[in-house]
Amino acid sequence: RDCLLSRGLGDVYKRQDEWCGAVRAKLYVKKMNISELSKSIGFNRDKVSLVLNGHALDWPVIEKINEQLKVEVPAVPVGTD
Repeated sequence: RDCLLSRGLGDVYKRQDEWCGAVRAKLYVKKMNISELSKSIGFNRDKVSLVLNGHALDWPVIEKINEQLKVEVPAVPVGTD
């Protein structure tokens, strides 16, 4: 991650951290865990966990999470994908 940050991707990771935090807050309010979220969106738990912990950018997973939880915070800044 440090190597990527030195290449100017700091904003991407900062925004992804904001998105991950927004998702965690929605899960808390809905009293839902990652396993339940994974089942509801049709992706395996490990893949969802990687995305929620900021270790992977997987657009199909992100889109399903946003749809399921009605997350309005973008996963990355506009124009970076």
